[in-house]
Amino acid sequence: MTPLTIKRNDTARKIEATLYFNNAALDLTDVTVVLVIRLKNQTTGAVRRDVTMVDASTGKVEYQLVAEDTATSGEYYLEFEVTFLDNTVLSIPNASYYELIVQSDLG
Repeated sequence: MTPLTIKRNDTARKIEATLYFNNAALDLTDVTVVLVIRLKNQTTGAVRRDVTMVDASTGKVEYQLVAEDTATSGEYYLEFEVTFLDNTVLSIPNASYYELIVQSDLG
């Protein structure tokens, strides 16, 4: 997947995704989904953000970026964590990461 590229301090963009598992859209009815964001070159310091369900039955979610997410320039890994009613967890994508690039702005 192509990285999403934005400028530092930009918050007008949303991260939109359809979550797939085993080549099918994942039904997100009655589950909890968070977006996990971490700087690419770090192994700690991940933050967890609640997402909005756009269409749970077809796996569509979105997350509105906030100032804290874009305050620091850098390359970030993103993944969605789905927690089912039985407390099992599935990370999507589970073989890689989505990527966010926050570039320096001129101001």
